[in-house]
Amino acid sequence: MSRIDDLIKELCPDGVEFRNLGDIARLKNGKDHKPLGDGDIPVYGSGGILRHVNQHMAFGPSVLIPRKGSLGNIFFVEGPFWNVDTIFSTEIDESAIEPRFLFHLLLHLRLDEMNQAGGVPSQTQRALNRLRLPVPPLEVQREIVRILDAFTELEAELEAELEAELEARKKQYEYYRDQLLTFPEGVDWKSISEFADITRGNGPQKKDFLEAGHPCIHYGQIYTHYGISGNETKSFIDGTIFAKSKTASPGDLIVTDTSENDEDLAKAVAWIGANDVAVSNHTFILKHDLDPEYLSLFFSSAGFQRQKRRYIYGTKVRTISQRSLEKIKVPVPPKPKQVEIRKKLMTLYSLVNDISSGLPAEIEARRKQYEYYRDKLLTFKEKAS
Repeated sequence: MSRIDDLIKELCPDGVEFRNLGDIARLKNGKDHKPLGDGDIPVYGSGGILRHVNQHMAFGPSVLIPRKGSLGNIFFVEGPFWNVDTIFSTEIDESAIEPRFLFHLLLHLRLDEMNQAGGVPSQTQRALNRLRLPVPPLEVQREIVRILDAFTELEAELEAELEAELEARKKQYEYYRDQLLTFPEGVDWKSISEFADITRGNGPQKKDFLEAGHPCIHYGQIYTHYGISGNETKSFIDGTIFAKSKTASPGDLIVTDTSENDEDLAKAVAWIGANDVAVSNHTFILKHDLDPEYLSLFFSSAGFQRQKRRYIYGTKVRTISQRSLEKIKVPVPPKPKQVEIRKKLMTLYSLVNDISSGLPAEIEARRKQYEYYRDKLLTFKEKAS
């Protein structure tokens, strides 16, 4: 970074000029893509590429800035593209600012923390146009871009290698899980109705969530937040709602009864917290006498998935009934064997899935490293008016 320091001392020793985003780039609204035919031109929304079409709306270089949804998803586009109405494109004054510099700069500003709405995260054109941005001389910008682009290219290569390794480990874990949960003759296979009492969850909605209070689990969180088991909740409710809710006790299994895809349907989490937890609708609560994490592991296995498929119904929303779930058979070896299998698999599972250890943590560390250098390079002293 010594060259950048030298350039700043030479070209802007008294500080860097700050300008409004609207003075150096023109924000342009997107349009609906549904009438377009298929092709090879990418269509961008706030979540990324939606599809490829046969017409373009604009040419890059352009930085795309979300208007709604995932506000932190900033995209850099070269060549022809189309953008929908959830994301702005930019026409950039390249005599004032390098497009790639603007891209890194907007990532640095963390626009996801500037939400202008209380519901769906959203950003207004007026607020974006008034963003104050450091605009050092172009020579400084180009040197920063060179460093950050080289860093991100290396980071992308390393992440690709780590992602490939992580995928291999996931497959290895799934292989051992299914092997350990496949039993020779002599092990009892019992239908769920033989060893569990099932009730339906019926309790808190998202609008009831608090920062603290009585613990609760919403069915949507089982897909996104919880793994095989959980002992702490992400959300809480007040005592009045808790008293009216169905609850799961320590050791119970909480299972979703609906999903948009077959794989996630009947996703389970073993509740191993110290106290009862309120459970929302679209769930089943299984009270049983098996090892909780052993049972949850089986619900994620190929053996469970094969049985489940014959009972799924629905088109857009996929569902399984309580009566059907009760028919699915589970291998029930002696309790010490359940514990032995659980310990082996949970060790492997944590290595693959726990963000605080193993490869996911290494991938996260690479991202944090880029963010550290990006933020350091893009922090400037403002020139006095």
